[in-house]
Parts: sequence; structure tokens; C-alpha cells
Amino acid sequence: MEGTWELPMCERRLFVPELGSVFSVARGSNHWGECCQVFALDVEARPPVARRVWELPAERVEDFGVPEAYSLAYLGNGRFCVSRTVAVWVPTDGGSMCQERGTSFTLVDVSRLPSGELEVAKHGEAHCHVWLSGHSGHSTFLQSA
Repeated sequence: MEGTWELPMCERRLFVPELGSVFSVARGSNHWGECCQVFALDVEARPPVARRVWELPAERVEDFGVPEAYSLAYLGNGRFCVSRTVAVWVPTDGGSMCQERGTSFTLVDVSRLPSGELEVAKHGEAHCHVWLSGHSGHSTFLQSA
């Protein structure tokens, strides 16, 4: 189909030539609540269509809140890193709890099956870094085009 169309993704997109697809990450939902979704788009189809959508497991790090932002980086050889900015409750020196920003990182390996389909071969566990008190914002991957 020729003409005007829009890629069915709202976040930053990365074209990965060796996998023949465009990848993106976004906030999604399933019957367990909020989740992180990784999309693979077939850009050869007209219009492009989502070929696969994978849901990453909910955060397993204690005291994580709902992710506020997502970012995706391609590391090469089918490996991606997904970062999620989250609110984390941490203890203060006085014994109370306060909310700080943190970032979780999850590695995801995508491979192509002999049939040509894409699959998530494996994914790592979420690892969290909490920003120092008084620092705010979120981390985003910068990747050359």
C-alpha cells in the first residue's frame, strides 16, 4: 500500500538491520496491571505492521513504583537494554521513608528462529540504581543514528 501512514508506535524507534525490524518500547497493560512492552515492526510490509509484541515482567525489585518513563538502546548482536525510570521508597537517616527516583535496567536478547519469526531468547533481571537525594529526572539512552 502506498500513501501516507504512521508507524504504530509512540516512543523512540530503532531500526536493526540484522534483525530486519524496527524496535520500540512503551508502557502497556495486561491482566496483571502495568507492564513494559517491546515492539518489533516489519518495515517491509506496506503499511508497516507490528510483528511481535513482548511484555517484560513486572519489576521484581522491592519497593518499586509504576515506571514513569522508558528508554531503549540497541547494544548489538540482538541485545537490547531497556531502562525504566521509577519512584522508589528508601529509608532516611531518621527512620522514615521518602520517595526517590531510580532507574532499572533490563537486558533483552532477541533472535530470529529458522522459520524467520523473532523471539525473545532471554531477558535479564531488573537492576536498580537510586539517584542521590536531591537529584531528579530520568535516564534516557542516547544512541547515534
